[in-house]
Amino acid sequence: MPGLLLMRGIVFPAGIAPRHESGMGMYTDTLKLYCPESTDFLGSKLSHPDQFPLHSQRRFDERPGLKLRNWSPFNYHILRSWLTCVQEVPFAGNMAAIFDFDNTCIYRDVGKAVFRFQLSGLHFRLFPKHFESLFPDIEEHIGGKSFSLVKNRLVTLYKNLWPFIQQKELAQGLLQREYVEFVDLLFWYCSEARRLKSLGPQYTLTFLARLLAGFSTDEVEDLTCQALVSALREPITTQRRTVCWRDTIGTINFRYETGLRLHPEMFDLMNCLQHAGICSYIVSASTEWIVKAAVLFFDIPVRQKNIFGIRVQLDREKILTTEVPTDYPVTYRAGKIKIIHDHIKATPILVAGDAETDYEMLTMPKIPIRLIINHNKSDLISTLYNDTRYLLQGLNKTTGFFRPHRQTLDKTEKLFS
Repeated sequence: MPGLLLMRGIVFPAGIAPRHESGMGMYTDTLKLYCPESTDFLGSKLSHPDQFPLHSQRRFDERPGLKLRNWSPFNYHILRSWLTCVQEVPFAGNMAAIFDFDNTCIYRDVGKAVFRFQLSGLHFRLFPKHFESLFPDIEEHIGGKSFSLVKNRLVTLYKNLWPFIQQKELAQGLLQREYVEFVDLLFWYCSEARRLKSLGPQYTLTFLARLLAGFSTDEVEDLTCQALVSALREPITTQRRTVCWRDTIGTINFRYETGLRLHPEMFDLMNCLQHAGICSYIVSASTEWIVKAAVLFFDIPVRQKNIFGIRVQLDREKILTTEVPTDYPVTYRAGKIKIIHDHIKATPILVAGDAETDYEMLTMPKIPIRLIINHNKSDLISTLYNDTRYLLQGLNKTTGFFRPHRQTLDKTEKLFS
């Protein structure tokens, strides 16, 4: 970008650079150099984002643009000032904002919401032999149980339910004893398979996409819209379930989440970026056609061609198959980086994510704005929480909405059996 220097938080004219490479001093100097009006908000007494004065938010909130809503006041100030400066840059069309989707643009996982809805109504098109092909032949244990035992039981249950699915007698299928066991066991299997080293997230993410084989892309869109309507009506809860199938698989334990909410703050941010001429992109670890449907459903300002997620091969009628493409990455961790390098023909100037899935793209070099939605994770992503080069945005996990703080409030689980 000739004549300009991209630094964290702002776009500088060439020859102007902040005095500090990282930390609060970097943000303070950035705004003083290019946005002088912001100096009364970031003074020398401010040593931590949590110390950002609440009273200072009023003057910014009166201006058009990014709304305060429930942003952390510190994050709001940085984003607002940065957006003001970026709008004056003549090369905005060559810049890109990269967003994760699940638990970043929304609270909850849209892929899991569709999976739950799919199970709740037996919305399947897979022939039993194709369903069976989704499970590898491995000689090991999953969740303390023989993998072959779990696989064979799931296949048997699906075969017993298939006549009701095939004849579209779904209401009768839901009354079958096999239905409850099938739902419980498949939920448990997906959770345990993600933890299994020989399978892991790359397997389970494509597994959920392959379960939609037989549906057209338009039908997946319809299914997603129905799932979203259902999830939006649900309370925000995390439920733990323990069941025992003595004659078959024994005792299993698993958790699942209900409810789903849109983060209006992210919607506003994307609108401001669009107004500045900067394209937003979504790189998600959920099934691509599900994410595209959700973006349309919520009217999120991201073009369909700018949305990337887990893919399976389509046939000539745009029907999903169980085949995974060999020329397209699994959009998980390093796979997200490959999408950005190979498919997004613009310079990333903002990256937003929430989980280990996003770690590689959040830690790419030379990204001015890095936003992390704080879900109180304890894995790799948590190592970035206290790094002041990142904007950390807190949540209220009881409501599923942002809270004006960098810390997140957790909630208790509900137990069911």
